[in-house]
Amino acid sequence: MLGESVPTPFDWRFRVFGIPVRVSAFFWILAALIAWVPNRLDLTLVGMACVFGSILVHELGHALTARRFGWPPQIVLYHFGGYAAFHPVRATPARRVLVTAAGPAAGFALFALVWTVSPFVPPVRGLEFAADILLFINLWWNVLNLAPVYPLDGGQIALTLLEARSGYAGRVWAFRVGTLVGAVLAVLGFRAGQTWLAILFAMLAVQNLQLEQAHY
Repeated sequence: MLGESVPTPFDWRFRVFGIPVRVSAFFWILAALIAWVPNRLDLTLVGMACVFGSILVHELGHALTARRFGWPPQIVLYHFGGYAAFHPVRATPARRVLVTAAGPAAGFALFALVWTVSPFVPPVRGLEFAADILLFINLWWNVLNLAPVYPLDGGQIALTLLEARSGYAGRVWAFRVGTLVGAVLAVLGFRAGQTWLAILFAMLAVQNLQLEQAHY
């Protein structure tokens, strides 16, 4: 989660499995940028729906697991993606790790489902495009999200485990690892021509460095 989303009158609100969901109006800008297909509004809209569904499934993984532990959640989708908000009570490290890992696990489960049924998808351009983008998002986004870079899920898991092991020093090491891994992934992103990915991890590396320095 990168920051929080301020509610606006234009947000879309609904419930899934009894869990409140708020979709910021700015979320659709992010979805359109990710799914944009030049001169194909139809495919762009299909891609936006896939982005929406994939992020929602990811956050439902967090939220449903948090609710299982008695922590009433809510989900917000916004311009940086999404997050599940809840107030943990008696949150042991094991429970925190389970809640955090449940998001990527839900994404991988969706990937497995789409991969299983994709050979049976009719040869229709929109359906094939939807299958391709769902497979890509729910595999690679979740793989990258497990990188030990705070506040990505992998970074939150690393922070929880290191803090449980070494206390305050563990927090410092978690941010130190996040700085290094974020910088490496930013360089790799630039070298691969993945500019947005490189910028994201560069920003995260700087954020982790600032958090590390703040803990001295």
